Amino acid sequence: MTTHPTPANPPIRVLLVGAEPARSLRADEGVELIRVRSAVDAIAELADPGAPASVIALGENALDEREMRPFLDAARDANPKATILLCRRDGGRSLNGLSRAFDLIVEGPLTPDAVRAPRAAREPEPTPVAQPTNPAPSQPHASTRAASLDEESADLEALLAGHDATGVFVDALRARLDDPTLAFTREGAKTPGARTSVAVERRGSPFGVLSSDRLNEHALRDAAAWLSRRLALAEQMRQLREAALTDPLTGAWNRRFFDRYLPQTLEDAKRRRLEAHLLVIDIDDFKHFNDRYGHGAGDEILRETVRLLKSVIRPCDRVCRIGGDEFAVVFYEPEGPRSASGSPQTPLSLSKVTARFQRQICECRFPKLGDEAPEALTISGGLATYPWDAIDAPALLDRADQLALESKRAGKSVILFGPGSQGCKER
Repeated sequence: MTTHPTPANPPIRVLLVGAEPARSLRADEGVELIRVRSAVDAIAELADPGAPASVIALGENALDEREMRPFLDAARDANPKATILLCRRDGGRSLNGLSRAFDLIVEGPLTPDAVRAPRAAREPEPTPVAQPTNPAPSQPHASTRAASLDEESADLEALLAGHDATGVFVDALRARLDDPTLAFTREGAKTPGARTSVAVERRGSPFGVLSSDRLNEHALRDAAAWLSRRLALAEQMRQLREAALTDPLTGAWNRRFFDRYLPQTLEDAKRRRLEAHLLVIDIDDFKHFNDRYGHGAGDEILRETVRLLKSVIRPCDRVCRIGGDEFAVVFYEPEGPRSASGSPQTPLSLSKVTARFQRQICECRFPKLGDEAPEALTISGGLATYPWDAIDAPALLDRADQLALESKRAGKSVILFGPGSQGCKER
């Protein structure tokens, strides 16, 4: 039966993370279905304080076993009222003791009854309370409430942006408690000589010490508990973001990160009127090494390739694994090239960077290939530059790919520069 939303029966927001809704749920007007790209995005949606009641429907293959517990903890911390469902096939994988962490386990497609049952169980109807005869206590002034909401919004914005939100949290505490002496020191750092100090920890994990010259120990412990919850959520979101955006084998950024980062980088470069460079490479005859020496040797080659790439680029550049043995490097300095003293300097010579990397990968020796392995590892690739070779991310990637294919046809162990990149080779 289709349910229509009313003020007394608001719509239910269902966040689908790899789960499939039944046809009856798609037709239910009382349900808002939102597909999110990852578990991290689902937590970001949960953390919106103005959003209606939410249900997370998690597909059994959306996360692996080691990611499941951090996700559940982060989701509960972000919105304790949210309902979390696990959707799996009949006879799906073992949950290894995690079944009780979900509000409901659904076998097969997600239905309207499954969405509403746990919500009703978690949110019972309130018991009617007699109206008081005395006047209600005065409410906080509207400007005070607005300030509190602004502080909470700043907390969440810092979390959702993936920044270190510790300073934002501590500033919010100082404002709410009207205590400019409040200070937080990370675990292992020297504790300041304040009048009162308490440990900030969450479920046995220490974060640091909160201290104050004004607050008593009881008030400071309440503040430490508030801070610990947010620091724990920030750490869980960091771990989930890392798991979602990095390649577990090599430690490079993965294709998901690359597909987001490159368009954002080009937009920033357009706004600042700067160049950005994209290098696409792969390992020549990688299948031959895999077939001859085994996948363990292939994995070692991939890991070493990323290590060597990172050793020749700047901290602001990004190495991404975008395919089996295919890598992309985004060269971009948003503030423009600077020397150690902060003064402008000549941009990095990309021809020297690529030549140095080619030489290092060729000279590298891999124990799993054996002491007498005759082959020297080589790479081929192409480098394209925004805005001269292309003006958007798909076109820039396509141009770099074309150049990489041309390098293969030119005899391999070659990195070709696009016409727009020629000027950056020796600058």
